[in-house]
Amino acid sequence: MTPKSCQRPSSWREKPAESRSQPLEPERKRVTDITEIATWEGKLFLCVVLDLYNKLVVGWSVHHRQDRQRVIRAVEMAIWQRQDRSCIRIAAANHQC
Repeated sequence: MTPKSCQRPSSWREKPAESRSQPLEPERKRVTDITEIATWEGKLFLCVVLDLYNKLVVGWSVHHRQDRQRVIRAVEMAIWQRQDRSCIRIAAANHQC
């Protein structure tokens, strides 16, 4: 049984994950991801920045090492391509580097 202090109010309804994360216009929410790519000469790490509104790649970086500099370069590319550079907020949810 859940303690009374932890129970949600009866009027509270959780929104589906899609509606919480889907932005209403471009250049509002972006995410990054790092993918390991196997090649004949070894592995490469591809970091991409995606605009969640239209699923476009707005920044990327490739290197043979996985480090935070690759992420920074991809984010810098995405910032450089922004049309509105007035306000930028970065939030990290998962630290793999």
